[in-house]
Amino acid sequence: MLQRRSLLWLLLGTAARAFQPQHSSNSPPRQMGGAGLFIRSVKSSRLASADRSRDRKGQFFPASDYDSINDLLEAAADVLSSGGSLPTASIWSRLARLMSQRQPYQKLSNPTSQKEQTVDTLKLQVGAIFKHTIKSFDAARPKEMTTIILSMAKIAVNALKSRKQRRVSNFQKVFGNLFFDGQNINEVLFRHLAIRANDSLPHFNARELSNLAYAYALLGYDPILDEDHTLLENIADASIICGEQFNAQDVSNMVWAFATLKIPQPKLFQSLGDVVSLADLETFQPQAIANTVWAFATLDVQHDGLFMKVGDHMSEMNSLRAFYPQALSNIVWAYATTDIKHSGLFEKVGNHVSQLDSLQSFEPQALSNTLWAYASLGYSHSKLFNKIGDHIALGNLKSFKPQDISNTLWAYATLNLKRPDLLEKVGDHISGLDSLKAFNPQALSNTVWAYATLDHTHAALFRKVGETIDQLNDLNLFKPQDMSNIVWAHATLGVTSTRLFVKVGDYISHLDDLQSFKPQELANIVWAYATSGVQHSGLFNKVGDHIASLADLRSFNAQALANVAWAYATSSTIHARLFDKIGDHIVNLDDLKSFKPQTLSNIVWAYATNEVQHHVLFEKVRNLIVGYDDLGSFNAQALANIVWAYSNANVPDLIMFKKVEDYIATLEDLGSFDSHALANIAWSYAVANADAPMIFNDNFTKELLDREQEFTIKELRQLYQWHLWQACENQLPGLPKALSRCCRQAFSGSNTKPSRFQSDVVSQLRSINLSPVEEYLTASGYSIDALVDFDGTLIGIEVDGPSHFIHLQPTSRTLLKRRQISTIDEIPLVSVPYWEWDALGNDNPKKQQYLQCLLDSIKP
Repeated sequence: MLQRRSLLWLLLGTAARAFQPQHSSNSPPRQMGGAGLFIRSVKSSRLASADRSRDRKGQFFPASDYDSINDLLEAAADVLSSGGSLPTASIWSRLARLMSQRQPYQKLSNPTSQKEQTVDTLKLQVGAIFKHTIKSFDAARPKEMTTIILSMAKIAVNALKSRKQRRVSNFQKVFGNLFFDGQNINEVLFRHLAIRANDSLPHFNARELSNLAYAYALLGYDPILDEDHTLLENIADASIICGEQFNAQDVSNMVWAFATLKIPQPKLFQSLGDVVSLADLETFQPQAIANTVWAFATLDVQHDGLFMKVGDHMSEMNSLRAFYPQALSNIVWAYATTDIKHSGLFEKVGNHVSQLDSLQSFEPQALSNTLWAYASLGYSHSKLFNKIGDHIALGNLKSFKPQDISNTLWAYATLNLKRPDLLEKVGDHISGLDSLKAFNPQALSNTVWAYATLDHTHAALFRKVGETIDQLNDLNLFKPQDMSNIVWAHATLGVTSTRLFVKVGDYISHLDDLQSFKPQELANIVWAYATSGVQHSGLFNKVGDHIASLADLRSFNAQALANVAWAYATSSTIHARLFDKIGDHIVNLDDLKSFKPQTLSNIVWAYATNEVQHHVLFEKVRNLIVGYDDLGSFNAQALANIVWAYSNANVPDLIMFKKVEDYIATLEDLGSFDSHALANIAWSYAVANADAPMIFNDNFTKELLDREQEFTIKELRQLYQWHLWQACENQLPGLPKALSRCCRQAFSGSNTKPSRFQSDVVSQLRSINLSPVEEYLTASGYSIDALVDFDGTLIGIEVDGPSHFIHLQPTSRTLLKRRQISTIDEIPLVSVPYWEWDALGNDNPKKQQYLQCLLDSIKP
């Protein structure tokens, strides 16, 4: 009791300070009476009104009869000054209603006083009512308590909003001083009221509980009552007990309150959700429906019964005209947020919105959230998206916040709905802004991601985004997905922004670890750098080390694995541990059903390109391909890459090559194979020495002739080696003469400068009285490093550096050259491997002896 009295006096003392009039020396304080008596006499005729309110002593005070705050405050203060008592709940309720009017000081019954009272007068009047309220609060019934607190909360919200306006009424100033401590809510006051209400909480009914929770949610304040409980927690417990008493508005207010304060109460929500799912929703106002599902979604509470009930109810309604635009937006947003689908509801809402004459009543956020909801659940309502797209494309984007813009673009991109006019409009708007500081990283990320996904280039937009990011001091606010999406978008559209890529790469490579990056984000990042041709060894080393250090790669899907391997191979980045990790992971999988043909193709291509040996991996992929009934799911590029990979890795498989040949033979033509694919297939079969008459026929030759101008120098060289294999090794038709000459020129036309290694070998050959001919051009067109006449036998000497070997084994290119020179030019070859030569150091006699023995091994 002592603590309660102390708190009471503290409150009254606080009120006294808040209401202390500020007098000037020449402005005496106004005395109660006079005008107050006049107001009372004017109001005396209203005592017979049906809207009377009776206080605890049986006295009537018709608060609802007063049409202005001036009248109400003055009359109430006069009653108190004469020693009377007041029904405080009805007074605060009327004050809250009058405060909600735009000019609450008007409509005065005194025609000579059409202005609001001075601040000092209002302080005296409000102070008297407030003191009376606090002193009588303990004796109030639950309904009166909630009415007082809810009314005070509404007045406080009104006062807070007024601070942001140019004109603040004296009422708002006075109530603002009472209900706020500076910029913060007056916790002393509202905690005191909460404690008093909490003492009577067992006697509160559903409406009173919901209004009490609603009031404190308006204030944004959940008072701590003791070490273990807050007011809202106790309200939740009490509400569960009387859950069956809740009607539509009670449920809506209650769940809205907890969601607004972000206080999860799963048991309460499940209980109230059960009430709604069994209720007749005809009793629910549209706003109550919207607030209810919004609250469940905001606190991430799943209740399928409630959402199905609401969805069924709305989809069966004759019309949705009673729903405000924001309510419709919140409803579909709630379904998307909780990942609950209801096609009937979404069809109904989509049809309703698309049939409206205008969307001017929709705020930009409502439009963007609506689109976001449909896209999130995969509902493509073409009429709805066309309606909103037309509205935005033809309107003004100044009222759209960055998040509204990015969500809108994301929705169209997610559903792959192309609106070039909309994208141009948005791109012009963003690129024309003075600054993009208002765009958070996610908004920037989603925006460029959407353009890339819809394959729409807007150079000015991407330039603006790139410059914005480049000018930042750091990227600490960017999440991994933001960085991943941004570089992916630039790479996908082929937009060059080296400085942006360097900034992102530098940031990632200097992070302590990459634990926060998802596998798909890592894969997309390295893919973007490889696709854009931007080298960043620090980034690739960081990502490679991270992936290689993981316990396993189960979190990586097949596409991510393929993209990572492809990126490292494309950027010519060697990371043996990474490739070993990926290869071992794939080999240990039970099956490769999740790997699409293109994925398999990219993986083996990457290993072959980076010259990484993993025979077990290649064998597993080979077994899968051979086991297919047919190869119809493989496109031309995938087939070409696969046979090229196996040949380049020096593990060609004749059974698999035959299967590819049989499939290609079933095609009507080779039009789906580009010049690169044709050259790779020809070269691969030549390396494997695998006859394929059903591929290499007149149709193949015709296709080569048709694409003659498309072949690169490298591809012409590949075709020439195939020609040698066909015409010279197998005596089969090869290239037509004109094309053959063109390929021969590309193959033999380049001049190479001898390496130091080669010069040293030639020098030692001369030291043993031989006369080597360097870069000897054979009849077939190959160049031999050195040709010597050794005791009447012409012997070719190949000086083979590291590029000729993979793990000390000759590459497929090296083996093909040796085979064709030996079989076509009939020149025996010997190889001087770099590691054997290096082992001899600077000992010239040993080098000469080594060469002598090497040549002796070829001598007949």
